[in-house]
Amino acid sequence: MSDPRAELAALRRAIDQCDSEVQRALDARGRIVRAIAAVKRGCELDTLDPEREREILERVQREGASDGFGPAALARVYAVILAESRALLQRELG
Repeated sequence: MSDPRAELAALRRAIDQCDSEVQRALDARGRIVRAIAAVKRGCELDTLDPEREREILERVQREGASDGFGPAALARVYAVILAESRALLQRELG
């Protein structure tokens, strides 16, 4: 039988690794949002695209992970990510 404390420590390291991956993905998303702002600024396109956000939320719910968080939880997480992305886009556009 394995030591529960050692097993817990290993699982927590795995969580830390996942958290680092999420952070890197969010950083990448932020860089892309800034690039989108540059394109929209140059073309005078609408700042917000509600249809695109709806598509993202629908996709997230449709592809929701079965081993962890369900579709509704993922939609709530992505709603926050989209809100922060909108805020970053608006800051970049001035």
